[in-house]
Amino acid sequence: MDRSELTNCTLYAKKGIYISNNTRVSGKILTKADIVVKDRSEIFNSSILYTYGTLYEGRLTGKILLLDNTISEGNILLNTTLRSSTPDQNSMQIIIDINAVVNGIVYSNNQTLLKGTVNGIVITKSFYTDIPLDFSHTSELVMPNINR
Repeated sequence: MDRSELTNCTLYAKKGIYISNNTRVSGKILTKADIVVKDRSEIFNSSILYTYGTLYEGRLTGKILLLDNTISEGNILLNTTLRSSTPDQNSMQIIIDINAVVNGIVYSNNQTLLKGTVNGIVITKSFYTDIPLDFSHTSELVMPNINR
């Protein structure tokens, strides 16, 4: 999608969904492949991004990428029965890049790579970040870019 606005919709695509170039979407965005949101696009109004990580045509699919100053309001969910043990670009994972913002819940039963900001909750099996963490002054884990 490019420079569009879709409200209260349900989008499903078997081979992936790419939202770019200032597009605004609200609703349910579902796929068994990758979801990419980039170029100042916005997912708004308590929306859901969902992918089911799987092996499709010989490659692992099931990434959700929020890139390039994007905003997502709602739930971001990655579910898979397959596992990846390293945070590489071919893994089934959620990537929240620098300057991307999530207002809501992030859930991955595999991996989450956080470089941007989450105003809400992150639940994940494996968590990766470039942000230095300080455990010396708190009895619970509070990440610098996760605001509750």
